[in-house]
Amino acid sequence: MEQKSTLAGSMNSVRRSSRWKLASAVTVAALALTSMVNVSAADAATSTGTAAAVLPSGQAMPVGNINAWKQIFSDDFNQNVPLGSFPAAVSNKWGAYADGWTDTSKNGTYAPSKVISVKNGVMDMNIRTEGGKSLVSAPVPKINGANAGEGQLYGRYAVRFRSDKLAGYKIAWLLWPDSDQWGEGEIDFPEADLDGKIWGFMHHKNKPMDQDWYETKSATNAWHTAVLEWHPNYVRYLLDGVQIGKSTDVTKIPSTPMHWVLQTETNLDGVKPGAAVAGHLQIDWVAVYKLQR
Repeated sequence: MEQKSTLAGSMNSVRRSSRWKLASAVTVAALALTSMVNVSAADAATSTGTAAAVLPSGQAMPVGNINAWKQIFSDDFNQNVPLGSFPAAVSNKWGAYADGWTDTSKNGTYAPSKVISVKNGVMDMNIRTEGGKSLVSAPVPKINGANAGEGQLYGRYAVRFRSDKLAGYKIAWLLWPDSDQWGEGEIDFPEADLDGKIWGFMHHKNKPMDQDWYETKSATNAWHTAVLEWHPNYVRYLLDGVQIGKSTDVTKIPSTPMHWVLQTETNLDGVKPGAAVAGHLQIDWVAVYKLQR
């Protein structure tokens, strides 16, 4: 059984736009536990086609279409990218928030050139404090190609990831409106403090201070596959093949083009991470799909 709530309250949440500069404050009240709901094998994160050979996380990247979802982008991170070369070395597939920009809380600094590298089939974010700055990053997959528009209307987004336990840091991997207008809504999954649980959120179109939210019992310090399905009739959240939430009120579901940002930054509690906190967030693969209608 799933549980959801529409609320605005005491926990601040902020999102940054595709133009890298817009941030919008969001409030969330006290949260309740959501039961896990099993889904059929047809709904789990499987696909047609052949699987990739490299399995750093023990699970192959899906290759091919899944029912009405057509795969349009994937990255198994088979091209090594040394520290200092991201995103320039893979600019045909990736962008990122620029070096030197402050993150949402203003306690962190985006620094993809110092944080992100790719080796042994994994994108690695080396999160740490250097020179008094908490270094974070927000890579952005170019799902439509290097010279195309940023996002799409509806889609399926899958990512295989894990992190060290990093107090003071978080992920808010989100779909953000291409228009930069927060009033069109926002979808976040996975979202988690990197020493806490994984959540999913859908901020309602036309009233984004209200949101549906879903909680899991899972932490980020183990490998997980998160799948977000954004459909005209629902938004669905799957963690390791299990549905943890589904929003079905079509009057609240975002309905304008949005793009995917793997926003990794400092927590929103106003406390700067300790200088000794350091570790890695790893992504084994990503896959993106468009809805065939």
